[in-house]
Amino acid sequence: MSDPISGNPAPGWYAADVVGQQRWWDGDSWTTYSRATPVDPSAIRRYGWSTPTRSIVFGVVFAVLALNGLGLTLFTLLANPLLAIVPLALSLTLAVGSVALFLNVGKLNRYEAETTRAQSPTAETERAGHIPPGWYGSGVAGEERWWDGAAWTAHARPVGATSTPPN
Repeated sequence: MSDPISGNPAPGWYAADVVGQQRWWDGDSWTTYSRATPVDPSAIRRYGWSTPTRSIVFGVVFAVLALNGLGLTLFTLLANPLLAIVPLALSLTLAVGSVALFLNVGKLNRYEAETTRAQSPTAETERAGHIPPGWYGSGVAGEERWWDGAAWTAHARPVGATSTPPN
């Protein structure tokens, strides 16, 4: 939508020159305000080893197999030290895989926290008045609310919907 008098686009967040960023257009000019492009958490598809639960389960399985392999290594070491290399290599591989999976849990939890954090002004910046009017995440999945620059309004819309600011 545009202003019928000036022909300028309506105030709002628009794609910036930097991928994944948006800038605030106040109706007349670009402001210094910018933000990360909002991400709808329900639109994120998970692939492969993407859930922390899977990483924990397979990490435990790998750890148990690695311990069993170490036991087999000790048993084989007594019978024929040269043959002990194979179960030892397998055990070490499983142990490294287990550690990698457990480290992956922390990474996945941090990633999920970053992507699901509401694209909303914080209470501190709301009080300070540093956030321009615009559509922001409401805290409800898939919904945005209008921030008029001073307070939240009752106006809501689906995430990513294009609409003009309420009057």
